[in-house]
Amino acid sequence: MKLPRRERFNKAFIITIIMWVFFFLHLVLFYGKRKLTVGSNSWIVKKELDNIESAKKDDILFHSDKVGIDLLEISPGISISHNFSGIRTSKQIQAFNMSYSVHTFDSGFMKEHFLVLPPFNWYVPLGLSEIQKELFWKQTENHWHFNDTNMNHISVVWEIINGEAAVIDRKCHSGHHSHHINACKWPRQVSNVMFNDTVVSFGGHSIDMFQHFFDNGLPHLAAAHMSTNFDIADTIPFTTASNSISIASLSRIGFNNIKAHRREEVVSASRLIIVPTVRVIHPYFFNWFTSHIKIPDTKRDKIIMLPRDSEHGGGGSRIIGNFQELINTLEKQYPKQVVVFSSKKSSNINTIINLFSTAKFIIGPHGGAFYNQFFSPQSTKIVEMIPMQESGMYPSQNQWDRNLPFAHLSMYSNTLLLGQQFYRYITFTHSLNYDIDINDFMSWFTKIYV
Repeated sequence: MKLPRRERFNKAFIITIIMWVFFFLHLVLFYGKRKLTVGSNSWIVKKELDNIESAKKDDILFHSDKVGIDLLEISPGISISHNFSGIRTSKQIQAFNMSYSVHTFDSGFMKEHFLVLPPFNWYVPLGLSEIQKELFWKQTENHWHFNDTNMNHISVVWEIINGEAAVIDRKCHSGHHSHHINACKWPRQVSNVMFNDTVVSFGGHSIDMFQHFFDNGLPHLAAAHMSTNFDIADTIPFTTASNSISIASLSRIGFNNIKAHRREEVVSASRLIIVPTVRVIHPYFFNWFTSHIKIPDTKRDKIIMLPRDSEHGGGGSRIIGNFQELINTLEKQYPKQVVVFSSKKSSNINTIINLFSTAKFIIGPHGGAFYNQFFSPQSTKIVEMIPMQESGMYPSQNQWDRNLPFAHLSMYSNTLLLGQQFYRYITFTHSLNYDIDINDFMSWFTKIYV
């Protein structure tokens, strides 16, 4: 019997309401499992991820016809040994105000952790004129530097029971423009280990030097901890980061038994954690460091000047001849705010942190002293002063893709990854050592001083 139109409408309306109720209940139940409130120093598994779904999301070709140990390409041109037959679990982690994925493959005596971090964006240096912005894009490196961040960042951490490995395997070690490759062979076990403890072993590009500990060593260490959540206080860092500031930084992070060696060695441990490959450029690694280093909360009003002359511990190039005149001018304009930093007189990490935690601005020619910005807050503004030819090439550079006289991306990258503001003041010259126009700089600086 056909129902009257009004009754048919009421019945359809009721069915529609019931369907919407079930739909919203499903949403509440599904997302309710994912909702978390975490502290800044928490490491919490948010959700077990579906293997196939997460693999598609992270663009990793875990699912293939391969079995056993074979090469897995994790990024264009980057392959790593992988057990395609390992038992897989996937997790989404929330820690230190970050959210990321870890895909783990268990082979019994070891676990492979694939750390997947989200894409991020750069910005062009601040303070450039329109002409200088055009010249910025003439440098070949700047293009791949931007393009390289527009994909998931994948690093690999191995956790081995009774494992043995070289700090860096020189047979395959390389510094690809996106990844550092430190191990190429499947890990091995030994019957007698050097340490019956958890050991995290990491090397990297020249991390025995103060500055490269920060831009290369720390990402290795952060990747290992973010993947495995080892207990920092009870873990031994076995590393080539032998500089006194590097060792003091590790101690301040919370490590108690630091094994730092100038030469690269083999290490074994009952639980050995190594980083066969890491993509070192990502803000999460730097956020991990600043979350642990405990920068004092204090007044941020100092203008810290970084001379490069020999008196202050600088090198023989990129010296600004009238830098002292600039210091004098700034002191008149901003009394009691200007501080001149000398690496020769500041070797204690607590002294350095106490100074750079007060930085409103850090100003100087391109150089390693800028790495003290790792001890500064996110509110600090960095002013890097560099020489440039009118063509956009740097002095002594004669081809766009080579012969760069200094690592022009270092300060720029570090600043953006630390969440600070990066300004670049350019002087057009054909010499690496040069004078600046004091009046022009002061006019430029007054506009950015806030």
